[in-house]
Amino acid sequence: MRTLIACLTATLFLPTVAFAQTTATAYAERSEVVATGKTIQLFGVPTISADGETQYFDVTVTLPLTSGGTFGNKATVKSVRSPIVDTTEFIPGTYTWSNASYTCSVLASPFGGRTEFDMTCTESSGLVQLIATWYTGPIAGNPYEAELTQAGLNTLSGNDQYSWGRVNQYNTTILGCFNSPDLFGARQIGNTLTLTNFGSNTIVDCQANLNKAP
Repeated sequence: MRTLIACLTATLFLPTVAFAQTTATAYAERSEVVATGKTIQLFGVPTISADGETQYFDVTVTLPLTSGGTFGNKATVKSVRSPIVDTTEFIPGTYTWSNASYTCSVLASPFGGRTEFDMTCTESSGLVQLIATWYTGPIAGNPYEAELTQAGLNTLSGNDQYSWGRVNQYNTTILGCFNSPDLFGARQIGNTLTLTNFGSNTIVDCQANLNKAP
């Protein structure tokens, strides 16, 4: 399924050909992807027009499924502008990952005009498996500014859509591929906390979606 999504998004989001020196570009890899059945939803896909304007779209892709259980060649694609959401406002509390054996506790505290969020993930036995911290606000002035700048994340298009942090401790690789001292961007939409792991550069290593526990 991941291979299918990768091939599909690569096909759907090819840059629009323009006769100007600059062409439009889409960054589907920076969106939140939810796949169910034959429907793939991408939330907050950033695009940059040939004029340099950044926009965000929510895209729904419906795969054609034949009566024989095979996929057809033409998918249905619908897109709307993403609603304006402050993705740097986070909800403290307990979150669960897709692997039900892990829960993550998120605590908030003031820090020099920003808010510091500390996340501790434990397994069912109570063993701490990961500790991470992120801060609201721009990269400039972030306590991890030097590391974020060295990784080039201050030049990443749309970096202002994230709050930035670092993995400080881990006992095993959880949340997909998070290790210490990986750098990550955090966003929150509704009850979903999305952590995008960039490691030590501007290339996405993996992404984890955590859901707020009732």
